[in-house]
Amino acid sequence: LKEALLELRRAFVLSACHFRETSVYQWFHYENPTIKPVNLGNYRKLAEEAEKSGEKDLDFKNIPDPNLQIISHISNIIKHTRDNSRKYLSEHPPKKLYGIRVETTAPNGFQPPINLEEHHLDWIFDVVSRSGPLANPNRV
Repeated sequence: LKEALLELRRAFVLSACHFRETSVYQWFHYENPTIKPVNLGNYRKLAEEAEKSGEKDLDFKNIPDPNLQIISHISNIIKHTRDNSRKYLSEHPPKKLYGIRVETTAPNGFQPPINLEEHHLDWIFDVVSRSGPLANPNRV
């Protein structure tokens, strides 16, 4: 059960990140209806697009949260067990992630080598929620 709880926390992080990315895509296409669907790419491109939208739409003002890059690295560790993301987290540890465990190897070969506690999820969700958008394109 303890392992299942760790896995659920990792799944919640990935879901939050995916929801935000999808929201940025929806806003982009809502604001640019004549552009056919385009791949906005990785974290950097999505963040740049969100910043550009902030110049036109108050729902995007001052986003994404500066800590979103840390969340992106956590997501990369969960999905891909990336060494560069593990290194980034060790060099830029936010105080709110105190106690996060990032292993050098996955314990069983299948599980991502990161263990999150409930207070980590609270911080991650706060960062994602401050990274917009605040509503869907129809303002619902």
